[in-house]
Amino acid sequence: IKHNFARPDGKSTKAEIYRLPKIGTADQVKELFLNTIKSPSVIVYTLVLPEARQALVEEAKNMQFPYRMF
Repeated sequence: IKHNFARPDGKSTKAEIYRLPKIGTADQVKELFLNTIKSPSVIVYTLVLPEARQALVEEAKNMQFPYRMF
C-alpha cells in the first residue's frame, strides 16, 4: 500500500506499507532483513513465536531500525 502521511510540520511524506503474513521462524525474519526491509524503515509487528520475535528485535537493533511490538 502506498500512502502519503502527514508530518507534524504540515508537510507530507510518501511511504509504503507492507503486510508480511506467515512469518514464523528466525530464519524467515533474517531473510526479510537481508532482502526485503530497506532503510529508512519503521517496523511494527505482532509475532507470537518467541524465537521469531527475538530474531526481529536483534536484526532491527543491528540495523538501527526503530521497531514497535503490538
